[in-house]
Amino acid sequence: MSEALLWAVAACWGAAAGAVLPRAAFRFAVPDGEPWRERCADGHAIRGWLGRTACPGCPAPAGLLLPVLTALVCAALAAAP
Repeated sequence: MSEALLWAVAACWGAAAGAVLPRAAFRFAVPDGEPWRERCADGHAIRGWLGRTACPGCPAPAGLLLPVLTALVCAALAAAP
């Protein structure tokens, strides 16, 4: 496999991973010693760990920062010697 193809595959993998991480990050973002979040700010139950928004019931803009950042990190790791 050529290096360019490896970098492209790594970037695609990173973008896909970054696109579904916001919900897990929201659930884990609690003070030390508290249980993980099970409800959004509006009181909707959060189901599952992967998704583009913290709560599927609440519309939120789909940000591009996390998918782009994780794509760059994965591509950089693939390019490392």
